Amino acid sequence: MYDIIIVDDEKDIRTLLSGILTDEGYGVRNASNSQEFFDLLKGRLPSLILLDIWLKKSDMDGIEILHKMSKSYPDIPVIMISGHGTVDIAVRAMQAGAFNFLEKPIKLDYLLLLVERALQIKKIAQEHKNLMIKQVGIPCELMGTSVSILNIHAQIQKHATGNGRVLIAGEKGTGQQTLARKIHDMSPRSKFSFIQVSCKNKNVTDIEKEIFGCNDMNNPNMPSFAGAIELAHNGTLFIDGIEYLSKSTQQKLTKFMVEKQFARIMSADKTVESDVRIMASCDEVPEIAVTDGRLSNDFFNRLNVVRFDMPPLRERREDIFILIENITNEIASVQHFAVPEYAEDVLITLQVFDWQGNIKQLRNVIESLIIKAAERKNPVVTLDDLPYELRHGDVSSSQTMVPYYINLPLREAREAFEREYLITKLSFFKGNISKTAQFIG
Repeated sequence: MYDIIIVDDEKDIRTLLSGILTDEGYGVRNASNSQEFFDLLKGRLPSLILLDIWLKKSDMDGIEILHKMSKSYPDIPVIMISGHGTVDIAVRAMQAGAFNFLEKPIKLDYLLLLVERALQIKKIAQEHKNLMIKQVGIPCELMGTSVSILNIHAQIQKHATGNGRVLIAGEKGTGQQTLARKIHDMSPRSKFSFIQVSCKNKNVTDIEKEIFGCNDMNNPNMPSFAGAIELAHNGTLFIDGIEYLSKSTQQKLTKFMVEKQFARIMSADKTVESDVRIMASCDEVPEIAVTDGRLSNDFFNRLNVVRFDMPPLRERREDIFILIENITNEIASVQHFAVPEYAEDVLITLQVFDWQGNIKQLRNVIESLIIKAAERKNPVVTLDDLPYELRHGDVSSSQTMVPYYINLPLREAREAFEREYLITKLSFFKGNISKTAQFIG
């Protein structure tokens, strides 16, 4: 649920507004002055603030608090309240960053409308931010009809509505982030934030600040910035690449999963509470990382409640044509290029390649082919357009096949190759024997 802080020196107003908002399904916390408000911030940043301008027995008035919040947390909407409303005060509040302004006596219907509108705008802004991150990261799509990908979809249907922690294992480029996002979007938490933290190529201090947030050294009442756990309150936190986390960070996350609260960096008190569903990814077999000592056994077991193992692309070759079609249409549309055609031998080559970088590598190759076709104004992609490693074979793949063939007599090696060749052609023509025979002559 959305979390709202009401700051007003009148107890009756706080009681009235708390009751109305609670009945509407919001979580509500109350403060009568600036000190109580900042104490609440230590516990958790809110989704929205209702802030009285005139606060008795308070170190700061509402406008001063608004200035601090607008500077430190511009994404949190603030609705100002005043019993002595004037045009000048309303203008000052809006200039200081307030979302809107209410006069007492408060019209409750209008209040609820403003609260709903402010939270919707905040949600849209967050979704836009997530969309931009998604486009930059170029996530793969969960497309295909292979048994392995259908099993993944069945698992999503089974576990998306639950609240169990999720561990996603799989090689780089297989779509861990897309899977986590899909589970979030189908869950009851979908109307709240999906926050992603990448653990790769970051030092311990930076990653801990990003996850847990940090208090201001000069002003302990004000968090310097909120961490991912706090920002994901009521939503989902996706930790990408847990094998890169330090043991100390793993230990802190394990304690949070047990105690449901944590301390920001530069704070000794575990004062922050957050209700999040944690999902995590590992680019290798997690059990190996545990054996190697990079993942603690306790941390692994806490995360390994719901397990997904993303299949590499080479194990779902029948999905490659679907992926090529959809990725081609998407890239051509975004970059305003004509959709090219692929020669049959190009499609076969793309299907039999081993794709060590999985769908991410496939996407990069397709984008290059689309650009080449557009530059020469020829809508057909030929073998000459393919990168060197595709035209001449994957070196790592051929090296693994040499010992198999080299130990066979010539006749058996030829038969083994022909068998693999025919299986590949049959797969390309979806089991149509006559078309396969016609193509291979």
